[in-house]
Amino acid sequence: MRRLPPALLLAVLALLVFSRGVAGQRYGDDLGFIADQPAWAVYGYFAHANPNHGWYRPLEATGYALVQLGFGLATVPLHLMLLALHVVLAWRVFRFTDALAGRAAAWWAAAWFTVVQTNAIAVGSCDTFSQVAGTLCGWLAMEALYRARSDDRRAAWAGVAWFAVALLCKETSAGFLPAGLLLLAWPAQCPSGRPPLPPGEGWGEGVEGECCSSGDPPSEPDGHPPPHACADPHPSPLPGGEGAGTGRRARTALALLAVFAAYYLVRSRVIPYRPGFGDEGYDFHFGLNLLRNPLLLGGAAASPCSTASLARMAHEGDRAGLAPAASGALVLLTLVAAGCRQTRRARLAAALLLLALTALSPVLLLNHVSELYIYNALPAAVVVVGMGLAGATAGRRWAVAVSLALLLAHAAGTVSKLGLMVDNGARATALLAELEGPARQVPPGGRLLLVELAQGEPKYSVYLLPGAEVLRHGLMRLPQMVGRHDFEARLTDAGDPILHPPRAGDVVVRLAHGRPITGAPGP
Repeated sequence: MRRLPPALLLAVLALLVFSRGVAGQRYGDDLGFIADQPAWAVYGYFAHANPNHGWYRPLEATGYALVQLGFGLATVPLHLMLLALHVVLAWRVFRFTDALAGRAAAWWAAAWFTVVQTNAIAVGSCDTFSQVAGTLCGWLAMEALYRARSDDRRAAWAGVAWFAVALLCKETSAGFLPAGLLLLAWPAQCPSGRPPLPPGEGWGEGVEGECCSSGDPPSEPDGHPPPHACADPHPSPLPGGEGAGTGRRARTALALLAVFAAYYLVRSRVIPYRPGFGDEGYDFHFGLNLLRNPLLLGGAAASPCSTASLARMAHEGDRAGLAPAASGALVLLTLVAAGCRQTRRARLAAALLLLALTALSPVLLLNHVSELYIYNALPAAVVVVGMGLAGATAGRRWAVAVSLALLLAHAAGTVSKLGLMVDNGARATALLAELEGPARQVPPGGRLLLVELAQGEPKYSVYLLPGAEVLRHGLMRLPQMVGRHDFEARLTDAGDPILHPPRAGDVVVRLAHGRPITGAPGP
């Protein structure tokens, strides 16, 4: 019987892990992508700002408007669309790793990419098309630029085109610019004339990022050097074919820079927001955040325990509960490092990790980071994981068992997070229905003030959102529901100065644990 295609098996794995979240409803800033005029939104946000947020993501707005035209406000099509893009990217990771390090490494890398628990926010949300599609297009750009190192002209222009599409998906795709320039700067390894990533063909386990250290390259029985024989005593850590000339690489690099400059100019004309330096969460800063951010993101991706559970433990002071997560992450990193060293792929692993870190470069400067951002770096990072686990598990049943246990722990963490997201969506949907009546009572120019009285529960990312927090950043939905845009809806608490005293035209709704209450004392 013929073997099942890897893409099909990865799709089955993704469905098993993410099926719990397919019916999840919108909450938070998910609600910002419901369009008043979806037919106009199909093309309108390329040249106009989205009034619901300050980002320039025209392809996301277009995709969601098309779904809304065809399926209304149903969320299942959105989740399936994100899941399909995630599977495609997992399959591309499989092919790349197979060509670079062999089939065993490819399965470990693709499986890890499919289920790692930090993906819950990217694949399980209703508003993260920009992240998943942006990373997919950015990774396709990296693959093409990787092939361009062997003088593949079409691959060079494909890399530039995919980078342009990635930028139109999300601003953080700008990280693929320095990553692409880094790829072009690395020389190809061997003067073999063979493309570094043959379509559909693996290099096998013999290509380890190392080459002949001295003497003449080995020869085949017919006297010709093998495809990857190398006479360079100081090879590039990235395998490749005969290198493209400096001029061609420079032209490709200039094309990437020109695309980014054109994108930035268009974005600057369409939306008023400009990234800058300051103390706000999305401001840039040079300081300890440059060390803290990669450690937080890397720790979240390595931990086999749900980061939502870790946040709850930290809130409750449960230090003993944090130990298994730290131990599991340490075991994973040890296996990967030992496997890469054993198979003499340490330099290749270091090069790929540098690419992963470079892809994160814009967000590493931010004051606030979300585990969503690590999705940009995952394709390159999991190739290292795949190579390391393939080496560590070769002939070692105990290592296979430990690696599978860690993989299953990540899958369980993803499923657990999806459950929290589904619950948040259900609570947001119910609360919006209860608030529709008060919203209709707000006079023109007035304010609908939602006052949360119960506090003290832990908050974390999009998972732990107590009470009315499920509507924070999503209150623009209330004016839409009542067909009016002449009032403001705001979520606050009893100590907010805006309530002392409230002004004429305010409609105040007091909430306890996210539910409207009656007979409560005034704020």
